[in-house]
Amino acid sequence: MNKATKNLEILDSEVSKVEQSLSEKGIDNESIEKSHVHEVVGERLNEVAQGNGVTEYTPSPSSHNVGIPAYFTPELQPLVQNLIDVAWSKGVDTAFKEAFDTHNMALVDAFRDAVADELFDELVSRKEIKKLAA
Repeated sequence: MNKATKNLEILDSEVSKVEQSLSEKGIDNESIEKSHVHEVVGERLNEVAQGNGVTEYTPSPSSHNVGIPAYFTPELQPLVQNLIDVAWSKGVDTAFKEAFDTHNMALVDAFRDAVADELFDELVSRKEIKKLAA
């Protein structure tokens, strides 16, 4: 299995997890908004935090609606990109664990926003593809 195939399989799995969580919340594919995906990703992040013994993690408000996301800052961008690479090669939960291991909560928050944005974009892309195929 080559790396591109593995990345696609993990991305498919992560998108499916988000879709399932949204469905459980009563949000259908036609009404998914970016804030919904951020909420679901934040919940998974909290589960990983608790599983890693992080009891004091309080995520900052998502920056996805306040202009330029934090993950575009010069200090965080390369670190967030490394975590995105981990997310698509080993899974989002593994990348969350690595983010927590840095003890840099600004990085954790920025990664949360970045992965949520990428998952939302993927959901939108797949939705458009489904519309074209229908």
